[in-house]
Amino acid sequence: MEEGKKLMATSVENYRYCIENNERLRLINNANKVAMMAKAKPLLKTHQITDIEKNQLLVKIFKRFVKKIGNKVQLLDNEILILANKEAQVLDFVADSIIPDFLLKNELKFVDWSTKTIGANAIGLAAEHQVIVCVKEEEHLLSSLQKYLTIAVPIFDDNHLVGILGLVTFSGNKEKALKLLEGLVIGYELLLGEEREFERLEREIEKRDVLYTITQKLYSTFDVNEVLSEAINSINLFYPNNKLELWLTHDYFIPNVSIKLINIIPDKNDINGKAFLEGSLIISDDANELAAPIKGKQGIYGVIHLSCSDHCDYDDEKVRFISSIAEIIGTAFENANLYQQSINSVRELQLINELTKQLNRSLDKEEILKVAISELEKIFKTHHVFVVQANKRKFTLVAHNENIDNITTIPLDYGYMGYVYSRKEPVIFSDIKKDQYIDDQLIHESKLRSLIAVPIIAREEIIGILSVASKQPNYFSYEDLRILQLFTQHLGLALTNSLLHGKIQRLAVTDYLTKLYNRSYLDTKIEESQKKDKYGSLLLFDIDDFKKINDSYGHQVGDRVLNQVAKILKSSIREEDIAARWGGEELAIYLPKMYTEIAVQIGGRITERVKNETNPRVTVSCGIATWEADDSDISYLSLVRKADHALYNAKNSGKNQVRVYDEEKSIT
Repeated sequence: MEEGKKLMATSVENYRYCIENNERLRLINNANKVAMMAKAKPLLKTHQITDIEKNQLLVKIFKRFVKKIGNKVQLLDNEILILANKEAQVLDFVADSIIPDFLLKNELKFVDWSTKTIGANAIGLAAEHQVIVCVKEEEHLLSSLQKYLTIAVPIFDDNHLVGILGLVTFSGNKEKALKLLEGLVIGYELLLGEEREFERLEREIEKRDVLYTITQKLYSTFDVNEVLSEAINSINLFYPNNKLELWLTHDYFIPNVSIKLINIIPDKNDINGKAFLEGSLIISDDANELAAPIKGKQGIYGVIHLSCSDHCDYDDEKVRFISSIAEIIGTAFENANLYQQSINSVRELQLINELTKQLNRSLDKEEILKVAISELEKIFKTHHVFVVQANKRKFTLVAHNENIDNITTIPLDYGYMGYVYSRKEPVIFSDIKKDQYIDDQLIHESKLRSLIAVPIIAREEIIGILSVASKQPNYFSYEDLRILQLFTQHLGLALTNSLLHGKIQRLAVTDYLTKLYNRSYLDTKIEESQKKDKYGSLLLFDIDDFKKINDSYGHQVGDRVLNQVAKILKSSIREEDIAARWGGEELAIYLPKMYTEIAVQIGGRITERVKNETNPRVTVSCGIATWEADDSDISYLSLVRKADHALYNAKNSGKNQVRVYDEEKSIT
């Protein structure tokens, strides 16, 4: 019962402008008054159709509708069925009699039936107030309509007014005409719904085709700009009235598209920042904005932002489409990043492989560092490359490619190198000028702005730091840091190999007890000297009565005495001179480019020091032989034989003295 009352009330409400009452009369009189105030006499006017696409849809459905109803609905004699848009502009009509002048128009023009133009009429009032309206003959202001009854019913699509279906009739049978018109409107709205659904399906198919095209583009190219352009064009195609913006984490250029960079810390109160942070599509409270995150499996790369001045109606269909586009763009970014990473990885491997080859060409530390500095200067295009070596208390500058005066050592805790040493990990400083919290006067005075420093690690210990710097801020990238890290690992291995090689070489030519060179090394150096120098002297030493030391104190003390004498020899000669253990308690010194007189002085000084500085106290005897370029017999064996002969004379002449081989002439 209640339901019936509700329907009846609704019906009465719908027809209130078709029954005799003051409200209907007031509506009609007001419309006529406005029209008369605007013009002395109401005139029918034709205008060019503006919104052709929307009006064409209404006309298209009207023609289908008329064809569909055919003879099923017989129009009354002298009745005209009229289609108007929501502005009361007559778009089409069907009549079974002569067409009156108030409907004559060209194909792309409409007749304006708005109340402000021709006064009261059912179509104009229905468009203006979105209600069913009936206007009797005498109530029309336009004289050519005063012999007709006009009835109009608004056409709605999804609760939005889209047009008017009107009836112009001679019959005067208002109730019958109204029932007919209502039925026709219901049929028209059903067809309109079908058309809308058909359009929606067509649009879905078209969107799927577009998504398929973009996806194909995605998998056929690694150019992000190309995929972005295709996606943006698609959004503009389907939503031309929406303003499109892209908010991205990287800088790209797409013609006619506003691209903005997302802040490092996005604003969560902003719709774009919120979509970026939450990784989900956001629609504003007023439904005028939409923000869809551009995301892939590894991260979020930006936001698609759509907006419009009026209600945008971001329904499920739009949300799905924009989400799909955003997902494709996200995948494109990801693919491009992966592709670029693979290119970078190949480049890095090729680069590191080439650098490793260069480093491994030599086992000499100086040569390795020279190659490292040279190659890094080429890679980073900077004149500020340096290597510092770390020991227990200080850094020592061991290699560089710039003029550095007076600075060879710095404390381990000083400045940027100290910072890296304490952290034991690589660092990158984009702008040193802004990092004033690190006190490094040397760096600041050099006016350096960017710096990468990587510790050189061997056997889990920092043996040095490799650094590149530039006077430009933000000069280096994190890719540069990665390359330098890889290079430093190989440099550390190369230096370790060099150290091991040097150690093995030293062990091969060094006496294990005295740490002097062994006889084999001495022999080689004498032969080399005799080939390139003009003269040189050999000193042979023998510890006097050494057997008594071993017998009296034991071999450990004997070894200690040997080491004491060896240290005296090493501290008494130049860097280029060679001290060696000759065998047993015999030691030797070779002095390249040294004449007999100086050799005698050195031999005498050593014998004196041995007597005064050893404990238990021992003495040594010394035999000296000198070769010169004009000697008749220049050979290693000849020189050794002469020195040995001089030593024999020293031993037999009382020991603790120096003898020189010179025709048996001795010098004490």
